[in-house]
Amino acid sequence: MDYQLLLHYMKQLEQQIIILNQNIESLQTRIDQLENQESRRTSIEKIEYNFDQLKIEQLDGMLQIGLSPEQLKQLDEFTVPTPTNDPSSQIEKDLQEYTENHLSSFIKHLEEKYKHPLTDEQRRILLDDVQSQLKERVAFHLKSYDRISFNEEKITDSIIQEIEKGIDKWFHNH
Repeated sequence: MDYQLLLHYMKQLEQQIIILNQNIESLQTRIDQLENQESRRTSIEKIEYNFDQLKIEQLDGMLQIGLSPEQLKQLDEFTVPTPTNDPSSQIEKDLQEYTENHLSSFIKHLEEKYKHPLTDEQRRILLDDVQSQLKERVAFHLKSYDRISFNEEKITDSIIQEIEKGIDKWFHNH
């Protein structure tokens, strides 16, 4: 009985391998066809800039239109100055300070609460992961606030609560 079951399983695997090999061959053929079709290559004939349709909140610096890679190499310096009144930079600084000085104690509290101790390496990975997401979290939250109801402290607190809730949920699920 076991021999027949094993034989049946082997035949199914063999059929799957045959089907997968056929799919690979089909995809390889398609790739070769696409690579050989020069007439289907993308060409941009004309680019129109409609500056009257742009919403400009702050205008400073230099605008380079049509900058080619060769011209880019010839530039001595190509930097974008960071605005001094950029709210995201202050929020990011506050969140960075929070993750460096307070988040590890919150994580230790959750380790005790859920009786799920982490190694130092796991704790470092968790902290690094949170820190790597800060810029995106700030950008996301800034988009959801309009200029009238904008409050840096409110956004910072909201992001901190979101981080803590996510970590708490992770501990709860593990």
